Amino acid sequence: MRTKKRWLFGILFMAFILMLAVPAEAAASYNTVNSVKTRYGSYYVWRSSNNVFKVQKVGSSKVKAIERPVYTVNGITNGRYLFYTTLEGKFSGKVTLYRYELRTGKTKKIGIIRNALHIVYGGNGFVYGNGAKDGRSADYVYRYNLKTGKKKVLVKNFFAEYGKGKYLYGIRNGVKYRYNLETGKIKKYNYAYNF
Repeated sequence: MRTKKRWLFGILFMAFILMLAVPAEAAASYNTVNSVKTRYGSYYVWRSSNNVFKVQKVGSSKVKAIERPVYTVNGITNGRYLFYTTLEGKFSGKVTLYRYELRTGKTKKIGIIRNALHIVYGGNGFVYGNGAKDGRSADYVYRYNLKTGKKKVLVKNFFAEYGKGKYLYGIRNGVKYRYNLETGKIKKYNYAYNF
């Protein structure tokens, strides 16, 4: 009995150490922000009908509107940061990526992503989104490295709707697929998702 307790304690201790070893930013995954007021950690985040992001601390009646320089495309959040993109000009294909810290209200311009329309998921220092060569349609999925600023095409002829864990879920030729971010493999997968 005593060895079972030591063994269990050892496993729990190692799990705790591993949790401490992974930085919070790397461990946190991001979810798409939509028009439904949704709680992410200590904040509610949503998009208004005129595409302005709104942030409200849980327990507070004060709502912050995140001002945007031009048309806001979309955003993702993990409850600490909100990453969002803005379109610089109609069909220009020039999208600027911003990071907004929910606690402090500070906005930082991350960079310009050419030929990209919108981001759908993020985590482990990357942001994932849909893009196109002409800046008008989304026919490939890219990964944007937040540290280096480099963009890489992951899969063509695929429109990602959202991400969860190690997968991006989306559509290819009208059929639902799941793309594995770790292996780079894509396969048919039926899923339910409400925008």
